Amino acid sequence: FIKDVDFSSYYPGLMVAYGFCPSHLDKSLFISVVRKIMEDRLLAKKLKNKPVAEILKIVINSIFGATGSKDKMLFDFRVTMETTINGQLFLLMMAEMISLMNMKIIYSNTDGISVWLKRSQEKELEESILKFAQFVGIDVEFDTFDKLYVKDCNNFCVLKANGEIKLKGDYASVRDNYLKGFPPDIIHKAAYQYLLFNKPIDESLNQAEIKDFLEGQKVSKKFKIVKEYYNPDKNKIEKEIVQNTNRYFVTDSDKGCRLYKSDINTGKERTISLLDNNVVLCGKEEDCTNQELLKLVNKKYYKQKIKDLIDIFEPKSSLF
Repeated sequence: FIKDVDFSSYYPGLMVAYGFCPSHLDKSLFISVVRKIMEDRLLAKKLKNKPVAEILKIVINSIFGATGSKDKMLFDFRVTMETTINGQLFLLMMAEMISLMNMKIIYSNTDGISVWLKRSQEKELEESILKFAQFVGIDVEFDTFDKLYVKDCNNFCVLKANGEIKLKGDYASVRDNYLKGFPPDIIHKAAYQYLLFNKPIDESLNQAEIKDFLEGQKVSKKFKIVKEYYNPDKNKIEKEIVQNTNRYFVTDSDKGCRLYKSDINTGKERTISLLDNNVVLCGKEEDCTNQELLKLVNKKYYKQKIKDLIDIFEPKSSLF
């Protein structure tokens, strides 16, 4: 099974444990402030107060991040290097220790490691990790995963033993602001549902609503956005200038249009996001519940995009 080992607030914890402080600040005061924020964040996490825990996570990570940014008051690149290099060396020490225990490391990032081991090895692993955490001076948290699919360090999906799911990158939604660009939700949803719960892709596609297929694109004002489409009444191709922020889905119907951007200064044309695929614009709220529009969705296009996130985990057929 898979055991996940995660250091609690790792980089801020290293700053506190080893006194990594920007040279122009009062070390005692700086470390005490970082320690207080870190402790408040870990308490909120323990109490399952997710909003507070997430806000304090951003604050505490921003403090560390500011040490590596020249335009920030906390800038001191030595502190950045002290924290990251020591942090990664500690993780390498832990990884080496785990490997020597005949357990397999299947994933590692900046603050933790996921280990594949036998149930009979669980107690040995936990005791060794707790001893190592005491040596480092930072608490660790353990979690158990039933399934873990890792495309790369920043793109993965996890099914925890308690039923919770953890998604990142291509397998998570990034539609946090409709005024920005965003990819279609159906792609990541159907991919992780297939991988973690064996839900057929076609079932996810057939249950999806128009909003699940929508892609958003926001284009700079230095371009004008041109909608090119066939007008059956006039039997000719027409062009129309539309707004710079658009939502649309891919279609294989002749009712779709082609979107491209034209540079205001040079007139040079460039395709938008979906290359030469025809799209249907959805600029009104009621479009999201229009069942006639739903019939125009090119599900084959989305199915292939979903398979791109799944097929990397499928066994490859071979003659050898």
